[in-house]
Amino acid sequence: MSVIHEIIAPKENADDTLLVSRIYFTTKDRVKKQDELIDLETSKTAIIIDSPADGYVEYLVGPKKSVDVGEVIIRIHDDLSSIGENSEIYNKNLTVSQPNINHIISNKAKEFIQKYNVDISGINKTFICLNDLTNDELSVKSELAYVGTKSKLSSLDANLKVSEKSLSLAKQTEIYALLDVQSSGLVSTIFFNVDVDNLPKSENLIINSAGSFLPIVSFEAAKLLGKYPALNAYFEHNSIMEYVDVNIGVAIDIDDGLKVYTIKNSDRLTLKELEYEISQGIYSYFRKDLKTEQIKGSTFTITDLSSLGVDRFVPLINYKQSAILGISAFDNKLNRFTLCLSFDHRVTEGKVASKFLAELSENIKSHTEI
Repeated sequence: MSVIHEIIAPKENADDTLLVSRIYFTTKDRVKKQDELIDLETSKTAIIIDSPADGYVEYLVGPKKSVDVGEVIIRIHDDLSSIGENSEIYNKNLTVSQPNINHIISNKAKEFIQKYNVDISGINKTFICLNDLTNDELSVKSELAYVGTKSKLSSLDANLKVSEKSLSLAKQTEIYALLDVQSSGLVSTIFFNVDVDNLPKSENLIINSAGSFLPIVSFEAAKLLGKYPALNAYFEHNSIMEYVDVNIGVAIDIDDGLKVYTIKNSDRLTLKELEYEISQGIYSYFRKDLKTEQIKGSTFTITDLSSLGVDRFVPLINYKQSAILGISAFDNKLNRFTLCLSFDHRVTEGKVASKFLAELSENIKSHTEI
């Protein structure tokens, strides 16, 4: 008798690390095919993994633990005897004890730790990057500066009351994913006004009721990314990694947390097809049934805050991407809206980003001219 299935932590859109938010059984419990086994949280969504077969479950991880992509997290056995006596018993009703700090470590930091056998137990940070391990002098100076500042603030704010609110597991992972570019990259944002004659019209109720430029912007941006490949890329190990495919990721946040819905091969779709794909993503979001394959694999992200009335904002670049495009609200008095493009200076430059926005603006106008 032996293991009949091993379940690994899946690769998601923005994350190399996932967090276990819930387990549904206890090690050695009998499970049936399609029983829900575990909930994993990423920076964009929660994933529920079902059992692929009938058998006996063995959890290799417990609640509140972080796991790496590709790590074996569950085994399904065909017989109880194949689950070793030394197996950790993770109970669905118990919270597994853990250290005061549950470190989340960047890939580069992991390589450094393994190579030099570094002890990180004394590092009082949740997110550990390579700089935390290699620049000791800077770290000491920063810590001293922080302590001094903290002492001054404490004396000034001694009478202020606060209530502590823990970050959700999904938010912790989102911070880690965004820090990868924001902390080590050279990020700039360029704003570009798009003057149009009228709002776009659509047969689709969701898009039309919002008066959204999202389908047109997504359609034209997807076509342009072939001409501007540096915006459909990412920086890694002193190299620029350009994606072969163009997969637009549409950021959706409508009262159920931020999700990035991926539209595969966006540059090959007609405007009507792309508009339909966006609508399907929104419908799935409302129904809370976005699948794993729908929220991974984006190469360039577009976030639309037009419904919130903002005139401009600075979007944050996602993990393994070099740019993100933001859409502001339509100004009815000036007949225009603003595009906000954040980009990684390690991969491209302001001149390229400006040309992209200028060409994108002209292409968008062609859809709204009378």
